[in-house]
Amino acid sequence: MHGPWLIEVEPGGAVGSPVQIPLSTARYEPVEVDIDGVDNAPAVEQRVASALREREETCRAQSGSVLHGLILRLRLTGRTAMSGQLDAALVGLDEYLCADPGLQVVIDRIERDVRPAFDLEVLAGGQTPLAVTARWLLALDEAPEGSEVQALLNGARQAAEMVEGQKEFRAMRTKGSSDDDAVLRAVVRRQLTRLLDALHAQWETSA
Repeated sequence: MHGPWLIEVEPGGAVGSPVQIPLSTARYEPVEVDIDGVDNAPAVEQRVASALREREETCRAQSGSVLHGLILRLRLTGRTAMSGQLDAALVGLDEYLCADPGLQVVIDRIERDVRPAFDLEVLAGGQTPLAVTARWLLALDEAPEGSEVQALLNGARQAAEMVEGQKEFRAMRTKGSSDDDAVLRAVVRRQLTRLLDALHAQWETSA
């Protein structure tokens, strides 16, 4: 939110709480949603949609008619059995956004900072693909600068650069793709989470 701050000073010298006066016609707003324990797509969609509506209403109340563009940046957190299936759960979010022609609301970014609803410490024992994947996820959290994590990231970076170097994708390359460590970590974590979910499902089927 952009605009001047109003600070009132009382006759005795006491300073009141600063209040910002919104003047910008557009706002970028983070929306963090905890989906810990949510285990089905409709429930994820409902919780996220409720958070989006609440942030939209807050921004409209603060900015009033001066606001014409609201850009929301969604971040999901928590442990959930839906960790590897969030794309399907979020596909219909646009229908919950504001339908007022005077205010355009868009979701600019969705960050998935979620963890599987499994005990990774238990799964990490052994040499099965499931155990190795669980150890990689643990290492990303507990030893982010360790040699194992760096080797994993280097391999992912090399694979991404190979794809980005192909003429079909060269024009799509942007700064912050494979050369941004934070972006690369997020991508690797998301793919490892999906792999863990798939391997765990196979393990349950064969058990």
